[in-house]
Amino acid sequence: MKTMLIVDGDGLLVRSHYAVGKDIMTKADLEVGGVDKFVHVLRRQIRTWDADAVFIALDPMGPTTVRHKEYKEYKEYKDYKGNREPKPPGLVHSKSILGSIMTAMGAAVHNDDEYEADDLVAAMVHATAGGEWRAVVSSHDKDLLGLTTYDHVIIAPPFQIEPIKREDVFTKMKVRADQIMDYLALLGDEADNIPGVDGCGKGKASALLEKYGTLESIVAAAERGEIANKLGECIRRQGKRAVAFRDLMVLRHQAPILDVAACAIGEPAYNTLLPLLLENNLMALYKEALADSTATGA
Repeated sequence: MKTMLIVDGDGLLVRSHYAVGKDIMTKADLEVGGVDKFVHVLRRQIRTWDADAVFIALDPMGPTTVRHKEYKEYKEYKDYKGNREPKPPGLVHSKSILGSIMTAMGAAVHNDDEYEADDLVAAMVHATAGGEWRAVVSSHDKDLLGLTTYDHVIIAPPFQIEPIKREDVFTKMKVRADQIMDYLALLGDEADNIPGVDGCGKGKASALLEKYGTLESIVAAAERGEIANKLGECIRRQGKRAVAFRDLMVLRHQAPILDVAACAIGEPAYNTLLPLLLENNLMALYKEALADSTATGA
């Protein structure tokens, strides 16, 4: 069985950027140490999982996606992810060069103006189902834990030692993998501006899903009066909104992606890679790539 490493590129870059601080700066005084960290973490994961192919998914550069268009008629949804602070200039620059650098290093990189990186990850997981591939998803995003409903998926958070399999999701989250989106819709997500249900914390959300199974069944139970007190009142008032936001968050497995065969790890394009690294003062990576190109005669 071959292994596809599927990377939440934005998630890894952001964590890498804030992990290293201002250790590498361009001539324009922009922080790019996150790119160096990204490359080293990715190489480690490739070695750990003996990956045959790599797919790096990136968010679109623009602020809106298919979700904003699908829900544009609802005023309440127009601010989906609208409360996020602007990215610092160094992180913006790092993302603008990351795709070109990783492509020149032989990795498959993909973004789409309509879809988020999580959607592209889910689409590649779907594309690798069927028995030929093991899909290792490199991400810390809770939304992606639901992908372990696929038999061939392992979640491997890049800054965490232990991987997460389907049976581990319940241990970690106290809900089944197929209930993750319902769980997150009940809780809400401040980072994405998802409101959730008032008074429904982790314990209550997992207990409700254990008893009723799905978000729709929880809402129906509340409407029948089976869920008492303030929580029942909040679910009656906000439950349908939670269902709508759950549908907003659901991963789009139909997002357009590269062919699986195009994700095989390729040879570096040193003529492109070396100038990019030098221009951005990524000298450690530059020296490694220069030595490799000299050794191979590329």
